[in-house]
Amino acid sequence: MNANTGRELTTAKNEVMTIKEIARLAGVSIGTVDRVLHGRGRVSAQNTARIQALVAERGYKANLFASRLSAGAGLKTIGVLLPQTDQDAGYWKFIEHGMGKAAEELEPLKITIHLEGFDRLSATDCARAFGRLVEEGCDALALAPIHNTVLRPLIDALPEGFPLVFFDTDLDCRHLHGFVGQDPFQGGLLAGKLLGMATLRGRPLALVRFDEDDAHLNRRAEGFVRSCLKQNREVLELHQRLGVGVEDRRLDLAHFVLGHPEVAGLFVPNANVSDYARSGSGLRVVGYDLTPPNVAALREGRIDVLISQRPETMGAEAIRLLSRALLFGEKLPANVNLPLDVVLPENLEGFLEATSTGPPSASVAL
Repeated sequence: MNANTGRELTTAKNEVMTIKEIARLAGVSIGTVDRVLHGRGRVSAQNTARIQALVAERGYKANLFASRLSAGAGLKTIGVLLPQTDQDAGYWKFIEHGMGKAAEELEPLKITIHLEGFDRLSATDCARAFGRLVEEGCDALALAPIHNTVLRPLIDALPEGFPLVFFDTDLDCRHLHGFVGQDPFQGGLLAGKLLGMATLRGRPLALVRFDEDDAHLNRRAEGFVRSCLKQNREVLELHQRLGVGVEDRRLDLAHFVLGHPEVAGLFVPNANVSDYARSGSGLRVVGYDLTPPNVAALREGRIDVLISQRPETMGAEAIRLLSRALLFGEKLPANVNLPLDVVLPENLEGFLEATSTGPPSASVAL
């Protein structure tokens, strides 16, 4: 994902156009458009009139970044640490897509985005990917610090004041930083309340507890347990590792349900919830994220409720926070707290439509 240098023009419809597109419409070179816009060099009267007419028609808005670019600000690189996008039922693809949208907004600027992927099941691979970002000499970092134990000392070793934003998962470290995402404890509380409302009072609820060093998932689980305690509900836990296959997940759940037929509902605190949702189980099921397998299971009635994290918005906002820090010197921390969206079959289509069009353009705010 790269953002190429250029100028930004805004149409009456709030569409961002580049100097290249104005040149194409006017039938002239990019350099000719640049000379007309900035009143330097020789341009024929005919071409000047054509370009000025297009600018007037499209509603030219002075580029807030022009002074920085003309002053010779060097190329800046935002490094991104992201799990492999085919993991967690494709959840990370949405974040990468949001970052791609932000990169399009940055097209007129001297900013490039360098992405390093890692196996979310391997703390070692995560640390190596982080090392590659450091070796790349990135000017700012957007990180998904899911392997918090191994990453914390590496992040703490960054220079003082280094622009840093975490997304999806927050991390307590020595640096001031931004965060884009949800409160995982509140998400767990919400899941417990939703299942409590959907099941008979007094019957126990179940939680899939993943045995990994993932503070984010653990906080969701803690919130869920707290909610159940408030309802005087017993919580039974199915312990698994994130790396087990789909068939093993389903087999473990089937044995669990056979051993605990009194269980009324199940909370899966990540995007793999569709792997646990089977027709005829009799369980009410709540999980996370509008991934394709989860959407299909919600439509089929195998999942009752999904909590959406707005991952596209998450990815885009992480890049926007860092771009403002690099371009304008805005100080971090600056947090973007995303709402806990409750998605049911009845309102699913509205959420899918919003996701397909992506988050609203923030070209003006940027």
